[in-house]
Amino acid sequence: MGITIYLSIGSGVNVKYLLIFLLALVIFVISISLGAHNDQIITFNYLLAQSEYRVSTLLVLFFVAGFALGWIICGLFYLRVRLSLARANRKIKRLEVQLEQPIQLTAIKNEGSVSKSVDHADRGVVDKNSADSIESDNAIRSHITRRK
Repeated sequence: MGITIYLSIGSGVNVKYLLIFLLALVIFVISISLGAHNDQIITFNYLLAQSEYRVSTLLVLFFVAGFALGWIICGLFYLRVRLSLARANRKIKRLEVQLEQPIQLTAIKNEGSVSKSVDHADRGVVDKNSADSIESDNAIRSHITRRK
């Protein structure tokens, strides 16, 4: 006996926007009904003066002020997260470029040690006494290559 609404994601109707519209419509209807039943006039005292307002007007003003304050706070948090994400992505790209640069391996017969000189100054000079560092560099390169 009820009404059935079929929503198809592939039909071009974006369900997310439809649900947001329905939520806004419900809030609007509730606010209209509250405004119609609260027509009493009250005295509102604020820091510098006082005025007489209808209860429905104060409800709308405080609702809008709270909504705007909530959006501002959420927007600031969102901006902070986006900036840290952009910073992290730049760091990842810089590290990937450093890993893709050629590494010169030079075996020096100096007391049986293997030294590694690096072309790029940001990576620094790594001097290991074993070939394990070469294997770890190869493992990092293969991990980044798989991630792409």
